[in-house]
Amino acid sequence: MTIGDGANLGLGAVVHQRLEQGPVLPLDVTAYSGVVLGGSPFTVSEPDSAKSATERRVEDELTVLVRELVARQVPFLGLCYGVGATCLALGGVVDRTFGEPVGTTTVRVTDAGRGDRLFGALPHTFAAFVGHKEAATEPPPGAVV
Repeated sequence: MTIGDGANLGLGAVVHQRLEQGPVLPLDVTAYSGVVLGGSPFTVSEPDSAKSATERRVEDELTVLVRELVARQVPFLGLCYGVGATCLALGGVVDRTFGEPVGTTTVRVTDAGRGDRLFGALPHTFAAFVGHKEAATEPPPGAVV
């Protein structure tokens, strides 16, 4: 997880936090201008019985953190594992229905995406590197695909 330039960190400061290395909560999410949650060897669709204690702790912390980010309207971008953790935290369904092999794919920005402050600046189609075991089969209530 990367937490970027908060008021008490100084302009341009970036904090990179390895969640598997120890707890990060409690965390004042309003002290940061944005959060990016990236990839992980963890998967939210794995049965709890197959997850390590560390993976379960990280998932529990991320559920609290994502809900807090949304409630406080802190800019947040979930990529790879971040998509699964976000979907899980907000009530969506993540499974292996739409897994994909490692490689490149063509991404198409939707009309809703073109109106987004972050994704609106992207070309309408572009190549991206992918490789995921799982995906959001059902987005959380209120999410826009």
